[in-house]
Amino acid sequence: MDRVLKYLLLPAVFLALALFFTTSSRAMDVSFEWDANSEPDVIGYYLYYKENSGGEPYDGRVSIEGRLVTTYTLFDLDDTKDHYFVLTAYDDEGLESDYSVELVRYAVPQQYTLDVTPSGQGSVSPNGGTFDEGTVVELTATPDDGWTFDYWTGHLSGSANPETIIMNGDKSVTAVFTQLLPTQYMLTVTPSGQGTVSLSPGGGTYDAGTVVTLTASADSGWQFDHWTGDLSGSANPATITMNSDKSVTAVFTQLVPTQYTLTVTPSGQGTISLSPGGGTYSEDTVVTLTASADSGWQFDHWTGDLSGSTNPATITMDSDKSVTAMFTQDSIEPEVLDTLPHHNAGITDDTRIPINTSFAVLIQDADGLDITEPTSVMFIITEEGHSAYIRDLNDVPVLRVVKLTNDDDTQVRKLWVVYDRINDIYGDYNFDTEVSIEVEAQDINGAVMTPEVYRFRTETSDAHDTAQISRPTWALVDPGDPALENPYDAGILVTSGELEGAKIIYDDDEPVKPEFGPIHEIPEHNVPEAGAPMNLQPPTVFNTPVKLFIPYPAYVDVSRLSVYMYNGRDWVLACDAAGNVLPGGDGWMVPGSRVNHNYGNPSTIEIKVYHFSAVQTGAYTSNITTISDGEGGSGGGCFIATSGSDH
Repeated sequence: MDRVLKYLLLPAVFLALALFFTTSSRAMDVSFEWDANSEPDVIGYYLYYKENSGGEPYDGRVSIEGRLVTTYTLFDLDDTKDHYFVLTAYDDEGLESDYSVELVRYAVPQQYTLDVTPSGQGSVSPNGGTFDEGTVVELTATPDDGWTFDYWTGHLSGSANPETIIMNGDKSVTAVFTQLLPTQYMLTVTPSGQGTVSLSPGGGTYDAGTVVTLTASADSGWQFDHWTGDLSGSANPATITMNSDKSVTAVFTQLVPTQYTLTVTPSGQGTISLSPGGGTYSEDTVVTLTASADSGWQFDHWTGDLSGSTNPATITMDSDKSVTAMFTQDSIEPEVLDTLPHHNAGITDDTRIPINTSFAVLIQDADGLDITEPTSVMFIITEEGHSAYIRDLNDVPVLRVVKLTNDDDTQVRKLWVVYDRINDIYGDYNFDTEVSIEVEAQDINGAVMTPEVYRFRTETSDAHDTAQISRPTWALVDPGDPALENPYDAGILVTSGELEGAKIIYDDDEPVKPEFGPIHEIPEHNVPEAGAPMNLQPPTVFNTPVKLFIPYPAYVDVSRLSVYMYNGRDWVLACDAAGNVLPGGDGWMVPGSRVNHNYGNPSTIEIKVYHFSAVQTGAYTSNITTISDGEGGSGGGCFIATSGSDH
């Protein structure tokens, strides 16, 4: 082998790992790896090492025997110092190669921990951390509002801010903050005219920066007009910031009494008396209206700016008012006002009657019916494929009564009598079947209604299947829906399409469960700004009025929209924008039940109804006529009309 080994592979590859064994000494292990020399007479390697600086002479040497040995580890080196290494190869004659490329393992700097704690209300930046030995850290103390930085404690002292600290060991520093005493100002408030001013917070003396809310309340016959002094404008309540002593005057002005006119109209035969009389009243006057029916007539209810059937009734004059007293003629015998489904439905028209429909009649009698007497109402039912059979009020739950008045059961003047075929021994009606039902009734004075016969034809199987496919998509309402309140414990919600957001909320104990029917089954209604119609199925009357949520995506505010009802023959105006139940909605919508849910997604109108039909929103126009099957009528026409029969 030559004096200089020329084939030592350079540079050698070094891998290092430092280990710390104790807190008082810092040591590391350094491992080396290199490529074996290819000359066959090489018998080993020398590893030279040196601290703090490189180059010859080296402090020490380690002999590593074996040409194929290519790794070695030096243990417990001081990691606070730089270490320099080279490698040579030697042969069996003692000849040694040149040095390899010198490698360096630099010292690992010592690190210390800085712990910073605020005392009081404030912060310090930086708020602590780990730093190399000798690092100069600048600490800045920032007090919160109402506080000030005072001084440092721990490994810092004094009140300089910012302040520096040298990391030559672990350090602990506390920044001490002290609270400032607030400046206080006085607020003086004076009313001009008749009224008072309340302050929130109260007291009149406030810390600097306090925002005080002033609310002016006028006495009766006066009104707040504006602020003067250190506050201006007419906003009420108004706010003022206490950054100095303040003086404010609230100016009140006297009102001139506003006069309103009350217009009353009787519908039918009767009169209306007013107390106090006159017809023109100062604002907020409470007027009592008393309806007196002529002989053979009776007062029924109020419409317009007054609703309900209370008599006498009162109205507060906060605007011009118009009230109509509805008088109805005394019935000599029980009278059927309407039926569900309507007479000849599915026979003389193309109305689809579901096979799970109920049959119901709305009966009115001035003297009343005793519904504890089973034969006071009887149904004689005939249908294709069945012999005639009789059902009376003893046949519970097949026949049931829903009262529309608060009368005692022995003298009910207005009621729905409902036959639920699904509860009978026959179950649902057959498809494409004509049903004939004769209704008989007798009041408490023995007056017997002339029997009336009503007919309808059930849907075909194909029509049923088509309706199932084309009806809106709905899901059960969320159990957390706020509309689910006693006794309402069930509901369905349309989840897509034109009626998205439409909702039916009901009592799950109802014998017939509500559904949504296809929109296309309902005829178009030529009312301005009409929403999509809700087809409510099947025809039935509910023991507990059902809640309807009617969507109108085009409006964020539905307050000016009216509600229309389709009774199987006509579209009729049922409820005006003010929530009054009009003649078209009598017996269908619960008075006082309208709630406008504005700014929803979508916005909806909520109402309660006694029975199912179709419903739609729209803007009211007095010259809009109903869509009829030939009988005609107006949008404000009466829904309750004598039902047609075969007599």
